[in-house]
Amino acid sequence: MPGQPLGILGGTFDPIHRGHLAVAEYVFTHCPLAQIHFTPCLYPPHRRSPPQASPAQRLEMIHLAIADHPGWVANDIDFQRPAPSYMVDTLSQLHQQQPHTPWCLILGMDAFGHFNQWREWEKILTLAHLIIVNRPEFELPTEDWSRQLLAATRINHSHELTQSLAGRILILEMPPCPLSATEIRRQSAQLNEKDLPRLVLNYIRKYHLYSH
Repeated sequence: MPGQPLGILGGTFDPIHRGHLAVAEYVFTHCPLAQIHFTPCLYPPHRRSPPQASPAQRLEMIHLAIADHPGWVANDIDFQRPAPSYMVDTLSQLHQQQPHTPWCLILGMDAFGHFNQWREWEKILTLAHLIIVNRPEFELPTEDWSRQLLAATRINHSHELTQSLAGRILILEMPPCPLSATEIRRQSAQLNEKDLPRLVLNYIRKYHLYSH
C-alpha cells in the first residue's frame, strides 16, 4: 500500500501571500495529506523576467509564513538544480527520494488551463496526483486534452488519493481568495496584513523588497 500522501505547492512565491496560505489550508483540511511542501522555483520558465526577491529571500519568507503550521514544509529542492525550474524534474527527484509516497501537486484552475503546455505534462501524471483548486474567473478547460484526461482520471473523494501513487485528479471548490503576487508587488507601499502574514510583511519592509 502507498504511504500517506504529501502535497506539493510550487510557485515563484515572490512573495508568498495569504492567497497561497488559504489554498494550502483548504487543501490540508479537505485532503488526507501528511504534509504540504512549499517549493519555490529557482527561475520559472514562463516568466520573462527573474523574480525580484532572491532565492534565499523567497525561501526565508516561506519559512516565516508557515512557521505556525505543523505539517507545512519549505522545500528548496528546485534551488539545487540549474534553472529554469520544471515541475516534472521536481517530481521525478521527489519520487526518487520517496518512491512509495503519493505526491499530490496542488494547482489553481488558472494553471490547469494550460497544463498541456507544461514540459512532459503526461509524465507528471505518472509521478503525482493533481489537486485542482478553483480560482475566480477561471473555469475547467474544455479542449479535447482536458476532457479526455478528466474522463480517465477524475475522482470525487479525497480518500482515493491514498489508494495509488499517481494519476488521479481531484477538483476542490473553495471560497474565492483573489490575491496575486503581481498586484502585491505593484502596491508595495500599501501592503498590509490582509495580504501578507505579519512576519512576511515585516521582512519585506526591513529589506525594502518590491520598493520602486
